[in-house]
Amino acid sequence: MYHLLKSLLLLAILIASVLLLSCSKEKSLTINNPDGGVANNRFMVEGSFSHELGLTGQLRLRLEAINGPVRITGTNNSHAVQVSGKRQVFSESTADAQENLSRLEVEVSRVGDEILVQTFQPQETFGRNYVVDYTITVPRDFEIVVNNLNGEMILESLDNTVSITQTNGEVTLRDISGSTYLDLVNGQIDGEITLPTNGIIDWQTVNGQIDLAIPANTSAEFSAKVSNGTINFSNLQLRNEESTNRSLKGTLAGGEGTISLVSDNGTIKVTGF
Repeated sequence: MYHLLKSLLLLAILIASVLLLSCSKEKSLTINNPDGGVANNRFMVEGSFSHELGLTGQLRLRLEAINGPVRITGTNNSHAVQVSGKRQVFSESTADAQENLSRLEVEVSRVGDEILVQTFQPQETFGRNYVVDYTITVPRDFEIVVNNLNGEMILESLDNTVSITQTNGEVTLRDISGSTYLDLVNGQIDGEITLPTNGIIDWQTVNGQIDLAIPANTSAEFSAKVSNGTINFSNLQLRNEESTNRSLKGTLAGGEGTISLVSDNGTIKVTGF
């Protein structure tokens, strides 16, 4: 009996040792992988930034953004580009958000004839939300090129070509005199455009409404197409009109420029002013 009890005691000690070793290994793995993901992003930490670059022959602003609102405004008699705003990190604690704020960066540089503005953030966010809120001022005659993933965008008071590619977010254009190229996946487009001679308005969105206001004397070949939605056309004279339930085309004035509007899921509204 004594030997049996001794054997059972040794077996119990062995099992306890294995369980303890297993727990220790599991805890060690957890410690060595602290960035396995956050549970929520209710806490926010932010930091401001401001850059001003004098121009040495630059004619274009190129913004490579990722997530956050963008506002770009043109000004007269300006010889610099000003880039300011806020960097924000949302995480499960203030401490974690603060620790990761340094991993969200904005760089502004001169590259040839461009002012290049870039957002840099971790490729893996692990549930955190990284946001850059941009406010940018440029000379009114600057060309604008923007690539952004998510965020509302407002551009105003510009007299040159505007090109925007965005995945999610509304785009608003006000007091723009120049060609405009917009390619959106999810987002409404609302614009007031003065089209120069031989200029182009080329707007496409997969999911979202298009509202375009142009001068009543605009000269362009016009086409609009929807897959699921309607086309409303007012205060403009369209010659050689061809229309179906899902498309409208024709000539405005002399037909010198080009207007092409496409929305897969959304209404297209065009108004003359």
